[in-house]
Amino acid sequence: MPSQTAELLAQGFIESKAAFPNNNALYIDGNFYTYSEILEKAEIIFAQLKKFELPTRIGIYTYNSVWTYAAIIAISLSGACYVPLSNQMPNQRIASQIKLVGLTLIISEHKIAVPTGTELMVINQTFNERKAISALVQQDLAYILFTSGTTGEPKGVPVSKKNTSAFFSHYKKNFDFNANDKFLQPYVLNFDVSVFSIFSAWNCGACVYVVPETGFKYLNCMTMIKEQGITVSSFVPGVLQYIEKYLDEFSFPALRYSFFSGDKLLQTLAEKWHVVAKNALIYNCYGPTETTIVCTEYLWQKDLSSEEAHNNIVSLGKPFENMQTVFLDDHDNVNRVSGELCFSGPQVIDAYLDEKQHDKFFDFEGNRYYKTGDLAGYNKNGNLVFYGRKDSQVKINGYRVELLEVEQAIRHVTKKNVVVLPNTTNEMPVLIAFIETSEIDMTDLKLKLKEILPDYMIPNSYKLVKEFPKSINGKIDIQHLKKMTDA
Repeated sequence: MPSQTAELLAQGFIESKAAFPNNNALYIDGNFYTYSEILEKAEIIFAQLKKFELPTRIGIYTYNSVWTYAAIIAISLSGACYVPLSNQMPNQRIASQIKLVGLTLIISEHKIAVPTGTELMVINQTFNERKAISALVQQDLAYILFTSGTTGEPKGVPVSKKNTSAFFSHYKKNFDFNANDKFLQPYVLNFDVSVFSIFSAWNCGACVYVVPETGFKYLNCMTMIKEQGITVSSFVPGVLQYIEKYLDEFSFPALRYSFFSGDKLLQTLAEKWHVVAKNALIYNCYGPTETTIVCTEYLWQKDLSSEEAHNNIVSLGKPFENMQTVFLDDHDNVNRVSGELCFSGPQVIDAYLDEKQHDKFFDFEGNRYYKTGDLAGYNKNGNLVFYGRKDSQVKINGYRVELLEVEQAIRHVTKKNVVVLPNTTNEMPVLIAFIETSEIDMTDLKLKLKEILPDYMIPNSYKLVKEFPKSINGKIDIQHLKKMTDA
């Protein structure tokens, strides 16, 4: 085996297979598969790879199927890194990702078009040969994902095995996940939190329960938690916003841990979730893809909820061990109190694929820091509090306005999902409020806002949106809403 800077991402799967060969490792599309059965499928895939020159980066055209998950195992155990290419993404975007990564080989269950210079291996599920997998490729990366951030420009994020090893060591040290646990997997595979849902389970011999993509996926999540007795769940907080009206129909006594990440968790929704998941420890987690899935956590406590929430947003908590924070002020001066949140530590990637995108990193006191673009600060309890995106603070008539504060005021009045954005196409920026509803008493709304907001913070216009556009990760598609500010 070649020298590695850290253990292979799928090393835990192999150890679990040895300890619990007949344990269920995956529940998908109504069927269970044991650790032995998953490894057998991975070895069938690996046997078919022998006719190719094995590269250090292998693409997977992903489907919601057992063979896609087996392919992840096959690639990881080979020592290469996997690059998930979602079948829900536009072909043009996939083509640009293939080009940026320099993929020469893609695995797929079905025949798909690939660019010139890239080979396609269509999995033969009836292949009668298996090949044991050992780390044949000296490669330090675990996976490569793409994130557009707030600019809309895709960034290739190469996450190393050193990064994932540091991430999972936190959970091995601080959580009692075990072989009897049942992990919910609601994410598409090109969303980094899927790595948590999958490998946290496979590291301890537990089973991954993949949520069906057909129908109303968010309700599918709730149904699966209830019917399968899920013990560990992870969601984007927006899920709660869309199933809030159904929550009183559910109760999840088996749930032990409930993790939220990927967007801001509203205090009011955390309180409602606590009622239906009364036995669960609820964690609000935070971390950009560049810091490997998440790198802070806050154990939500009802008694401390009011003093820990800022603008109805639950605290981000404290950084993981070995992760350091500093903040940058408006002039990029470093301080340790508040400002743009920056991280350093073993979970931070070394660089983007595109070396031109290096301005998000800087060196300070011998450490390399990543700029998140998020504004935050520590509260009196030593927990990080989220203030908003760096580009979400605008000046209106000389006053600095925090968009999250305006959103919270409108949400308080309307009880609806709200996004407030600046329209900067005019010489003087103005605020536009998007409200997720088909109708609203606008006169009443404006009168009530005057009671709680100064005039300069009250939006100039309002747009009613029957349903907010969402990315395939379940987040509100802010870029799509920004295009509507000029409409």
